[in-house]
Parts: sequence; structure tokens; C-alpha cells
Amino acid sequence: MDATWPGGATWAPAPAGTPYVTVTTTPTVVDAGHDRRRPGVHHLAFDGGPRSSVDAVVVDAPAHGWTPLYADRYPHAGGPQHYAGWLENGNGFKVEIVAEG
Repeated sequence: MDATWPGGATWAPAPAGTPYVTVTTTPTVVDAGHDRRRPGVHHLAFDGGPRSSVDAVVVDAPAHGWTPLYADRYPHAGGPQHYAGWLENGNGFKVEIVAEG
């Protein structure tokens, strides 16, 4: 993680100015427990650029607190024509990093 605080974290890959991910909770949430299987946001998908960039993010993710998902099917867990990596943090937030075309 590049920044953490009680109830949240930000992961900002290099270089500066590129997209980043922030996950957080707020004290006004009725049920602070996050479960992506409940109604609401299941996961966020991001354009990861070329396949080599997706691979680099997936390899680097554990150093920033993200666990790769579906390792036995990486990078085609979404199907044979879909090149992507799925990651989950310790709070259960899931992101998908998708390779271009």
C-alpha cells in the first residue's frame, strides 16, 4: 500500500499521475462489513494496458497488500478471449486489471 489509515488504503502504481485505487469505509456506513456478494459494487475493472503491464501489476500486487485471485486460471479466468488479473485486498475489495484488445 502506498497510504493506509484506519478503514482505508490507497495503492498508486508508478509512474505518478496514472490511475490508482483507493478503498475506504466511513463511520456513517450502517453495516461496516464489506461483502462484494451483497447488492452493490462487486468489483471495479481497470484498463491495464498491454498484457505485460497486467502481468507486472499482478506480480507486484502482493507487495502492496493485494492477493491474486484465480491463479489456477490466470490470465484467462474470464474466458479464453479475456486477458485479465483479479486481485483482492484484506478487506475483501476486488479489482480486475484488463489487458487491452
